[in-house]
Parts: sequence; C-alpha cells; structure tokens
Amino acid sequence: MSVFKKWTDDEGAQAEEACSSEAPEKRDREPTPSKTPRALKKFCPNPLTPTGTKTRKSLTEVVTHYPSQTVAKVCCPEEASIVNSINKKKWTTAAKLMLKHKHLAEEIKVHILELITNECKRISNPTNGFILWKSSPDDLKAFSFTSLEADLKGFSTFLFSVLTTVSNHSQAATCAAASIALRGRQPRLSAFAYYLGSI
Repeated sequence: MSVFKKWTDDEGAQAEEACSSEAPEKRDREPTPSKTPRALKKFCPNPLTPTGTKTRKSLTEVVTHYPSQTVAKVCCPEEASIVNSINKKKWTTAAKLMLKHKHLAEEIKVHILELITNECKRISNPTNGFILWKSSPDDLKAFSFTSLEADLKGFSTFLFSVLTTVSNHSQAATCAAASIALRGRQPRLSAFAYYLGSI
C-alpha cells in the first residue's frame, strides 16, 4: 500500500509540473498573424461599405436671371460635369462628355448629318464651280487630286475631314471616295470618271 501511495504522489507531482510548464509556453509564443494585416484594416476601408465609395458631394446649380424672374436649377451629375467644363472653358473635355451623354450624342449626330447635307448641296450646285462639274477636255487635262482636294476643303470642310480620317489621310483614297459618293448624289458630277477614262 505504501508503494502505491508513493507512485500516485510521484505521478501527481509530474502532472503539476507539466501543466505549469505549458502555461508559460503558450504565453511566450508569437501571436498568430491574422489574414488581413492590422495596418490594412486601419487604413483601407471595406470597398463594399458606403465609406469606401467615392460620391460627388458638390452640386452644380445653373441660375438664369430673366427680367421678370430668376430661375435656379440643380444639374444632375452627368450634366453637371459638362456645365462645369464649359464654365471653365475646357472645350475638349466638354465635347468628350457630350458625346458620352446619351441624349446629347444623338442630337449632335443629327446636326452633323445636317451640316454634311448642306455641304453636299453646295457642291451639287453647278453655279458654285466645284471641280467635279468640269468635264471639258481642257478641264480634264488640268484635273489632279491636289486640285480636287483643295476644292473639297473649300466647299465641304466637315465632309473632307470625315473622309480624310476614314482613309487615314490618303489623298488618292479621299478624292476617290468623295467623287464616288458625290456622283451617287448628283450623277453629273462626273469629272473624276472621265478623268479615269482618259488616263
């Protein structure tokens, strides 16, 4: 019986030593780093939260003073950017924003097409002396892409710009495209066809 008691006393003492030695080890270990560093948690707000999103805080208001009254209207964000760009005379920025605006872009397109139509009417008027009207032998001898290009610039600045851009600034391609397209509008603009037949 005394042997058993001694054995149990020894086992109890060893168990207490083991427990007392494990506790400091747990305290002395390095803390396990979290998946998100503390610095990031502090300085980078959660992008899904309202604090992490950029919102326009300023308002743009247009005030019009009439003789009888003053009318003030707050612009929606999309129009506000355009109004601010115009007010600051940032024409390039204003133009880009207008072309991105759904309703303005459609209206601009209508007016551009109207402008091109008016240029074509000017060319198609025989009294204006556009080069493609001139198909006499002497006129065909004097015909050149340089002279046609000069007439296109003078009579239809916008149309010329569009065709030049499409043809990557190729003089021959621009002149050929203009001649073919304009003859589709007015068959008597045939100097280019006669010129091709004579060479």
